[in-house]
Amino acid sequence: MAEPSEKDVNNALNRERYREKWHDYNLRSRYLDELSTPGDVSKLPRLKRSRSDRYTKGTSGTSSNTGSSTTASRPRPTNAATHEGGTHQGDGNDVPLHGGSEENRCQYGHGEVEVLEAPEIYRQLLLETNSISPCDEHFTKFLLNGYNSENHSIEGSRYVMVTRRAMCFSGTWKWAFYCSCDPARSQVLHSASEHVQQRSQDLPGCLHIDCLAGILVRFDENVGITAHHQSQDHSYAHASGLEEDVQIPPNLNDVWPVCGNPRAAVIVTDQSFAVIDIVGNGLKCLTCRRGDCQHISKIKDILEQVTDLPVFLLEMSALLESTSLKRKAGAGSVASWKRIPFQLESIHLQDMVAKPVMQRGCTVNGNLHLIPTPGGMCACCHASWSNDIYLKGEYPVFTLQSIHRASVFFRKCSNEMCDSELQYDGLSDCLFNMTTYLIDHSVLRQYMYQFLYGRSPMFGFYSVWVQMQNDAGHSSFASQLHYNKFVWAWYGFLRLLDIDYHEQFICREQTCGAQPDIIICDATHLSLRKDLSLWKDNVPKATKEAKQSSSSVYRKSIFLVDTQTRKLLKKFARSSEAHPFPPNDFLMLIDGCKEHQGSLLPFLNELGSTGHATAPPATYKPLLQALSATSPVCGLLHPEAELLELLEKMAHGFSPRKDLNAMAILTNKCPIIADLIASEQVLPEVLFPVLCELLRLAVAPFEQSTSSQSPAAVQAERSTDHPPPDDFDGMCFWPHFPQQRLRPKYAMDGLKTTRTSCRKDSKNYGRMTPGVFAAFCPHGICYGFEIMNQFESPNVPFTLLLTRFETPPKMIVYDNACHLHAYCLNREPGMFKKTKFLIDRLHWPNHTACSVGYKLDGYSKYKAINSQVAEQMNSSLQRIKVQLSYMAQDNFLWHCRFFLWGKNMKKQSVH
Repeated sequence: MAEPSEKDVNNALNRERYREKWHDYNLRSRYLDELSTPGDVSKLPRLKRSRSDRYTKGTSGTSSNTGSSTTASRPRPTNAATHEGGTHQGDGNDVPLHGGSEENRCQYGHGEVEVLEAPEIYRQLLLETNSISPCDEHFTKFLLNGYNSENHSIEGSRYVMVTRRAMCFSGTWKWAFYCSCDPARSQVLHSASEHVQQRSQDLPGCLHIDCLAGILVRFDENVGITAHHQSQDHSYAHASGLEEDVQIPPNLNDVWPVCGNPRAAVIVTDQSFAVIDIVGNGLKCLTCRRGDCQHISKIKDILEQVTDLPVFLLEMSALLESTSLKRKAGAGSVASWKRIPFQLESIHLQDMVAKPVMQRGCTVNGNLHLIPTPGGMCACCHASWSNDIYLKGEYPVFTLQSIHRASVFFRKCSNEMCDSELQYDGLSDCLFNMTTYLIDHSVLRQYMYQFLYGRSPMFGFYSVWVQMQNDAGHSSFASQLHYNKFVWAWYGFLRLLDIDYHEQFICREQTCGAQPDIIICDATHLSLRKDLSLWKDNVPKATKEAKQSSSSVYRKSIFLVDTQTRKLLKKFARSSEAHPFPPNDFLMLIDGCKEHQGSLLPFLNELGSTGHATAPPATYKPLLQALSATSPVCGLLHPEAELLELLEKMAHGFSPRKDLNAMAILTNKCPIIADLIASEQVLPEVLFPVLCELLRLAVAPFEQSTSSQSPAAVQAERSTDHPPPDDFDGMCFWPHFPQQRLRPKYAMDGLKTTRTSCRKDSKNYGRMTPGVFAAFCPHGICYGFEIMNQFESPNVPFTLLLTRFETPPKMIVYDNACHLHAYCLNREPGMFKKTKFLIDRLHWPNHTACSVGYKLDGYSKYKAINSQVAEQMNSSLQRIKVQLSYMAQDNFLWHCRFFLWGKNMKKQSVH
C-alpha cells in the first residue's frame, strides 16, 4: 500500500485536534461555573471530588430551578468508564446544565421528585462518565450512553444517537433535535423542509434530547457554532481555527471514537449508527447484537487495509490484539510435550493408568511429588539437564472422582548461560500437565472415545464429570476446574495424540490407493460460525486472465437445442394409449425437427407411417427420452475410443449381437443402446442418422476445447506455495492431494446459467459457514475434506478436482453430477474428457430432466458400488455437529480430521 500523503497526515492530525477540543470543553463544562468566562483548559486545577454518596436518592421531594443544583442526593453511577482510563474529579459542586423547560421534563416521572431528578441525574452522569461522543465534524450527531431509570445509572452497552438539524421556525433559525429512541419522529424531522410552520417549543422531546440540549448551548457559545441554513458547511474546523477544507481520509468518514471507551468505535451513516465493541476475544456489534454483521466487516477492513489509522482505532486494534493473545496464552498453556499414543499398547502405560494417582509418582510424607526425568538434551544449547530439581508450585490433580494436591518440579539446563527449563511432562505417570493444574489421562481418554463413538457433546461429558465429583464429596470441583479449563486440556491432549493421519486417509485396496479411480463426493451440513472462522479470508484466489469464450460449450452438444421441440419430444416419449400424443403436436414436432434436428425426421416419419404417431413403441421410449434431455450427449455416449469405434460401425450396418465383446462394450458403457438391440434384435436403419449425429455431438465439446486433452497441460497457473501434506491448508485437509495448480478465472464464471427443474438448491445458513465438502472412495474411506467458502455448487467439486488432482478420476459420483459435468465442459473439457459423471442412487429420482446416461444404476457393472458412503458419513457427523459449530476454525479442523480418521480406522480394520 502506498505511503500516506501529506494531506492525509494533516487530516489525521486535524481529526485528533477535533477530538481534543471536545475533551477540553467537557472538562470546562464540569469544572467552571455556568457564568464563568471560558479560559485556558490547561490551567484548570485537578480538584479532588469527594467520594461520598452524593447521588443517593432522596425521600423528600425537593424542587430545583433551572440553573441551580438539586439538593436531593442521588445514586452513584455504576459505570465509571472515563476518558483515557481516568476518573475526572471536581470539587463537589455540580453545575446543572439543563436548558429545557419545566414542561418538557414532566414527562419522565410520576411524582415531583422524579420529574425534577431524572433528567438532571442523567445529565450529571453523562458528564461525569464522559459518555457523550460527537460523531461528525459539524457537531450535529452525538452518541449517548443509555440511562437505567431503575437504579439511576449509565448503561454501558446501550446507546442512543441524538441528531440536531438547523430549521427555520417563523423566520428564526434554531436547532431541531431528534433521537434514535423515536424512529418515527426522526424520520419526520430528517425528511422535513428547513422552513416549518410550527414553533420550536411545540416539538416534543425526550430524556436524551433534554439532557444534551442544555449542554450544547454553552458549547456552541464557546466554540462559535450557530444554527442557520448553511450550518452543515460550518464544521468544527472552521469554527475553531483549524485548517480549512478538512477531509477525513477515505474509509474513515463514518467511523468515530466512543468517548470514555477505548475498546469501542461508532459507525455513523445518514440515518443509522452502530457501536462496535471488543467483547471476549473479538468484535461485537452492540446494535445488531452479532459478531458477523456488515458493521464488523467494515471495522475489520479498516483495521487491516488502512495504514494511517487515527489514534482511537490504533488503540482499539492494540486492545483487540492483546485480548486475543491473552486468550491464546490461557488456552495454550500446555506443559506436556511428549506424543501420547492413541492406543495404550505399552504395558507400563496400561499398568499406570489403572493405578491410583497417589501411587504413580514419588510420594514424600504423603505428598505427591511430580519430577521430570533428566534424560535428553536442551533444545537450545544441546547441553544436558541438571540433576537438581526446582519447585514449580503446588497444583491440583483431577481424576474422574478425586482431587489431589501435588508438588510439581522442573529442571534447569546445566549450561549456566542458558535459561531453558525442562517441565514435567506427565506421560510416564499418565497425567496431563496444564501448567497450573493436571488431569488424569483416563478422563481425557474417556472423552476421546466418547467423541469418536458416542453422542454426548463436550459440555455434556463435563456436566456428568461434575456430578461424579459431587457424588464423591467434591462440591467445589466446578469452581476449581471450570469448563474452559477442561476444554483447553482436551485441545492440548488432542494435538499431542501420536496419530499418523496420512496412513488412515488412504484406502488400502489395490483399486484405490493414493489416486482412486472412483470418487464419491458430497457436502455435509457440518459448519461453524462465520465470526469464529477465516471464511472470507481463505477464499481461493483465481488468476486474472479469463479463459475460453463466453459462449457455452456443452449446450452446443445437446441433441435438441430448441426448447419447444425438446418439450414436444419429451411429451411424445411419455405418451401412451391411455394418454395419446395430440396429432397437431406431432405435426409441430415434425416441423421442429426439420428446422433444428433433421437426423430424427426419418425415424419420426417411420413412426407416423406405422400408426405410432400418438404413442411410440415401448422399446424406443427410453431412447427418445434421452434425446429430449437438456444434458450434453457426451453424458449419454461417453467419448471412449472403444465405444465410439463400435457405434461408428453400427451406424454403417454392423450388428453387434453376434459379437460378445461388442455386446459387453454396449452393456457396460452405453446400456440404452444395448437394451434397444436386445429388444429389437437389430438397430433400424432409420436410426442410423440419429446415431451418426450422436457420435458427432459426443466429441464436439472436446474438439472445441482450447486446452490440451492431457490433464497435466491444463493452462492453469501453477502454485509455488505447496503446503506440507501434514499441515492444514487454511480451510482443508487433503493429505494425499497437495495443491497442483491454481484455479484460473474463466469467462463463463461471470455468466448466469438458465435454471431447470433439475437443480440443487442451497440454503442460506446465515451466521454459519455453508458446510464441509468431503471425498470418499467406494469403500467408504475419506480422502480429505474442506470448509466450503461458498454455498454448495458445481464450482466446489470442480475447484477441488482441478487444483488437487494431477489426473482426474475415471468416475465421479455426486448428487449434482449433471450440473458438475456441464460446469466442467464449459471450462476444462479437455481435462475431463476421460471422466464419467454419475448421480448416486438416492438422488437420481429427483433428476427428472437429466439424461439416463448419468444414472448409476443404469450400468450393471456399477451395481456393487455403495454410492451412499457420503450420505452415511454425513449422518455420522450429525452427532458432533453441535459442539463443533461453536469452535474456532483451527479447533474445528482438528476435530473434523480426528473424527474422520477414527471412522477411516474402523473401516480399514473391517476390510
